[in-house]
Amino acid sequence: MKFRFALAASALFVSGTAHAALTGTPVTATLVFSGSATNFFDPANLFVPAGYGNSGGQPVTIGSGTEFGFQSVSNTDTADFTDSQLIVTDLINGGTPNPWTMTFTSAAFSSITLNTSSFSPDLTYSLLANTITIHWAGVVTPPPGTSYSAVFDIGSAAAVPEPATWALMLLGFGAIGVAVRRKGRLATA
Repeated sequence: MKFRFALAASALFVSGTAHAALTGTPVTATLVFSGSATNFFDPANLFVPAGYGNSGGQPVTIGSGTEFGFQSVSNTDTADFTDSQLIVTDLINGGTPNPWTMTFTSAAFSSITLNTSSFSPDLTYSLLANTITIHWAGVVTPPPGTSYSAVFDIGSAAAVPEPATWALMLLGFGAIGVAVRRKGRLATA
């Protein structure tokens, strides 16, 4: 009976350690327009409204509200991470939005897949060396108030168990060993 309990507890422990989530990991980002070298996600350039994670500077911790924001007379761009997704939006405030490129860097990124997009023309994107790059070619004078959004599924690196988790696992295996040994003694007595 004790053996079955210890085996079931160990199985629950092993199945509980799957993949890491993005929440709590740091990420840095850039937003550049038409090949410019200026990072408009940097609050030092005075285009980051209050309320975004990057209003305090870089890097930003995922899960702290909408992580990145930019606002000008032409458009408002945001990038919001969840535990497993990245949502990019572009709200046209007026005028013609310039082409832009967003990059996001974090050691937690392992894959990216476009889930849905209302951008026209569509976005191009890639993941290379822990950096996600998303590019949009812009559009010709859409009406003010036009909003575009894209949702990307982001894979994260597998979790590495903490020392306390390893200790709990070793304790569970020790309990299994004791139960097996006792069961063997009872069988021979």
